[in-house]
Amino acid sequence: MEKLLKGFMVLFLSFSVVACAQNNNAQTLKDGKYSNTQQGFGGDVTLNVTIESGKITSAEIIGDNETESIGQAAFSKLIDNILKAQSEEFDLVSGATVTSTAVKQALSEIINEAKGNEKEVKSAQLTDGVFTAEAWSFGTTGKLVVDVTVKNNQIENIVVTDSTDTDIILNTAIENLIPSIIEHQSVKVDSTTGATISSNAIKTAVEDALIQSLADDSQIAAFYKTVAKSEETEVIDTDILVVGLGGAGITTATRAIEELNKNGITDVKVLGIDKSAKYGGTSVTTSSPMSINPSTFVKANNNEEYVDADELKKAWMDYTEGDAKEWAIDIMMDESGNSVDWLIEKGFVFGEPMQGLSDPYKICVAYGGQFGTPKSVVQTYFDKIMDTFVNYGGEYMLQVEATDLIKEGNKIVGVKAVGADGTQYTINAKYVVLSTGGFAGNGEMTDKYFSDEYYDLAGGGQYNVYGMLQNDGKMIQAAIDNGASTYNIGMPPVSHIGGAYKIMHEFPVIELDTVDFWTGRKATNSLNDIPMMMAVAPNSLAVNREGVRFSDETTLAAYGNWQAGAYYYTIWSEAQIKDIEENGLKFDTIGIFVNQGGWPSNKPIPEIYEILNAGIEMGYIYKADTLEELAEKINVDADTLVNTVKDYNEYCDTRTNPKDGIIKSEVIYDLSGNPVEGDYETFEKVEGDGAYYAVKGSPWIYSTVGALNVNEQFQVLDTNNMPIEGLYAAGTDCLGVLFTEKKEYVTYGGADQGWAFTSGYLLGKKLAEEFVNEQK
Repeated sequence: MEKLLKGFMVLFLSFSVVACAQNNNAQTLKDGKYSNTQQGFGGDVTLNVTIESGKITSAEIIGDNETESIGQAAFSKLIDNILKAQSEEFDLVSGATVTSTAVKQALSEIINEAKGNEKEVKSAQLTDGVFTAEAWSFGTTGKLVVDVTVKNNQIENIVVTDSTDTDIILNTAIENLIPSIIEHQSVKVDSTTGATISSNAIKTAVEDALIQSLADDSQIAAFYKTVAKSEETEVIDTDILVVGLGGAGITTATRAIEELNKNGITDVKVLGIDKSAKYGGTSVTTSSPMSINPSTFVKANNNEEYVDADELKKAWMDYTEGDAKEWAIDIMMDESGNSVDWLIEKGFVFGEPMQGLSDPYKICVAYGGQFGTPKSVVQTYFDKIMDTFVNYGGEYMLQVEATDLIKEGNKIVGVKAVGADGTQYTINAKYVVLSTGGFAGNGEMTDKYFSDEYYDLAGGGQYNVYGMLQNDGKMIQAAIDNGASTYNIGMPPVSHIGGAYKIMHEFPVIELDTVDFWTGRKATNSLNDIPMMMAVAPNSLAVNREGVRFSDETTLAAYGNWQAGAYYYTIWSEAQIKDIEENGLKFDTIGIFVNQGGWPSNKPIPEIYEILNAGIEMGYIYKADTLEELAEKINVDADTLVNTVKDYNEYCDTRTNPKDGIIKSEVIYDLSGNPVEGDYETFEKVEGDGAYYAVKGSPWIYSTVGALNVNEQFQVLDTNNMPIEGLYAAGTDCLGVLFTEKKEYVTYGGADQGWAFTSGYLLGKKLAEEFVNEQK
């Protein structure tokens, strides 16, 4: 697979137009080069078109903010469709509706311009009534549904009547996006940062509802108005500026102003900003931070500690092979319990320490007292701590994105920022804290910084993210550009989920009589999950982007998928597919959270070829008559893939001494490290005369780990290991001090969230102490 172009996607195809080509435009198009920009899924999408002899001869699409695996992946096909149709009536790409629609609107305006017509937007003639429409959103098991009330030729009201999206994220879109659509009478208003997928689903559904009320579909262009950005500038002066209001940022800001108030200092200004329309960040969507022996629970446990901190520290130090900073691990052992005690005082609710993931340490305290507490409940905890912050005199601004650091000499003295409305801010501050959540949402940075020394992590472009794509690392990069050093920035990301590279929605989602633990809704099954299940099947052969095995395939659903980088492939023979058709999949292994309920094992799937063809159409399943041809389609060396399959098949026969050295387990383990009971077989050969299939799988990552280098005071260090005056980091922006690039993120449970709260808890106090010392 060729590397995706970094930072933005530019696809340029030039075609000779044969004499018999049909021009579907009634008027002659004027030759020339044309360009038009529309809003896509993540931001602007620009279409550049060349017209020669009245024909569209080449097209180029630029959209650096479109999702690489969906929107950007559709660019090539969209260009093919444009050149074939020679009009705006080209076929859209399934699964990339928002991007496709943006390109379609851009071409419509280009053609209008090329015809020499004055730009004219037809007035809309809407039929009064309530119109219902739906669109796929973040939730996988059901569409987002809206009712749009039309009255007096305008959108009067929009109500989301159903959705399987995470409620706190959806509510952010409802509260911010819907009023903007109604105010501006436009479906081209900016999506709400922090709820982009929900926002785009709402806009798509509203557009469909409006089309239902129109006598002429083309009149929908009346609702494509773009909102002018403000040209205002504003200067803000503060003392402590916290950039990013997730768990680390909120904790830092609140602890700082609380300590200042305790010391009678009330004139120090503390300001927090976040690019999202909500605070809490990824911290709201997780489940349980690490907390070592919080006194609240130790006292209730007859003063018996839950874990031997010395034993855990030694295990951690041994695991990281001396690369982690010992002081950072000491902080987790000594202060993570105190940070949770402090959060409980602020209104958080946690359960007593329990085992996290695979390692037997009782160090995870679940939100709400149980794993799976609704995120809407968790959000109330963050509401309480923000109320505390404001009551102490703190201030915060949402939908304000920091874009760069302000440096005077060797000191950081503030940031440049921009509001969602376009307002440009200069925020001056004595101390700047970066707590922006890492850079998982930035494929350019993962390609640039992820290391290939121990694992093949870089070069695959944007990773699939089950977290916050808004965490794009721009301010981490700004710190690096201003001389900051990094620590373990190349280490593997946090990943506990594996699945297919794309989510399919071609087949029905079937409701069952049972209740789903995660959603509280009826449980479901769907054939849409078959490719996802094939991507993590324990009995599969999985290869990386070089065509070689990279992991024990029984771990693909959880801990083993990240070792191939942003994606990998499972390889299947025609004989295996036939067996699936007649007997079903051998396992019901499914990817957590990114599925639609899975499909029962050992149940025949007569639709398997239809499913595979749908995946081929979507561009993440590949078919060829031979392994050599399949290798070409997935862009790996043919001899390498052929030999990998040959060696794997021999290993399946012998069950010993695999040539690649990767031992495949004959037992499947769950997330807690316990063996799954049952009569099953994890070895299955890939053999036969063809055809052969490759299913593209991927890790779905929560966040990156390594980033900025800090000292015990959380000061960001420069390349000479000296503090950069005025610049601090907390949470994921400095999480790498706990780890090593040689290995994955530890599986003790909740380390990243525990570090977010603990680092913020300590940094807030340290910043307050600076001002207290000044008063002495």
